Amino acid sequence: MSHDSQIMKGLPYSLACEFSCRLTHRSGISDDTFCLERGLIATGLGTKQISDIFCIMDVRKYDQKMLQYLKMIDYMRIALP
Repeated sequence: MSHDSQIMKGLPYSLACEFSCRLTHRSGISDDTFCLERGLIATGLGTKQISDIFCIMDVRKYDQKMLQYLKMIDYMRIALP
């Protein structure tokens, strides 16, 4: 297991707050993502729609990193003869 609830309980509150995610025996999710998902469910969105939103956000982040990488390659090609 990648987590132990007893360790979290043994930490001082201020330090435990730095570990801002929820771990289960199956997965982990950040508190911010958990709150967003909870809010979206409360407003009537289903789990499929929420999953689609997270997939779109992930693809966008990948596209941004790829564009940054390609711009860096282009810059290096021009800057270094």
